[in-house]
Order: sequence, then structure tokens, then C-alpha cells
Amino acid sequence: MQKFLAGFADEGWKIDEKNKLVLLSDDGKSKFIYVDYSNACKEVRIREIIISIDGDKYGLMEYPLEDGPVYVLVMPFCKNCESPGQEEAPLETYYGADGVLNRRGDLSDLPKKIDMDKTVELFLKQVTEKNFSVPVLVKVE
Repeated sequence: MQKFLAGFADEGWKIDEKNKLVLLSDDGKSKFIYVDYSNACKEVRIREIIISIDGDKYGLMEYPLEDGPVYVLVMPFCKNCESPGQEEAPLETYYGADGVLNRRGDLSDLPKKIDMDKTVELFLKQVTEKNFSVPVLVKVE
């Protein structure tokens, strides 16, 4: 992911006040954000690309391991999902490295399993093309 983003220095990416790399959409309503958490904690190497669309955030997290990177796709918090005792609290929703949906509450509109490799490939292509739309989830039947 680091090499992938290195080529964007001349394409509108800017460093924001929180030291994050940011690319704004033409209308200024959406943005890509790149965060390298390893700068803050030397023991943990995590990088994340976030696409923020009207306040909803989709994050692609990369954990560089010896055998190769592992990815997790974080979906927007679910504010209207059914979960006992959690009526007002946002719910965690993400796809793990195996592509399986991990969630609290009832999210029938999301696929239970995705092809993580294809989804990551499409997400990175989306960043390359400066496409500020919702990431495509490649569903596994």
C-alpha cells in the first residue's frame, strides 16, 4: 500500500492538520484519507485508506506480515441496526482477512462473505481513479 500511494504526491494529495494524507473530491464533500499508524506506535504496523462519503467512512486496513499483507475492510457504523441494549450506540462492522462479515446487530443488506482479494483490488483501483463512490463488495456465494 505504501508503494501504491507513493505515486500520488503530484496528484492532489495534501497533508492535513493531523498529519494524514488527504485527497478531496472536486465538490469537497468526499475524501480519501491515508493513515500510517506505524508512525505512532513502532510495535504495530498498520496502514489504512479511508474513503469518507457524506460522513460515512469505509476503511481498508493493511497489516503487513512476514507472509504478506493481510487486509480488513471496515464499513460505516450501523446506527439503525437491531441489537438489544444498543439502540443508540453505533455498531462495529467489518470484513476480516477471510472475507467474512463481522458485525453486531442485524445487517441483512450486506453480503455475509466477500472475495477479499478482488474487493481490495477494486478498492485500490477506486483510489487510483479518484472514484469517490461506495466501495464495491465482491460477494462470494
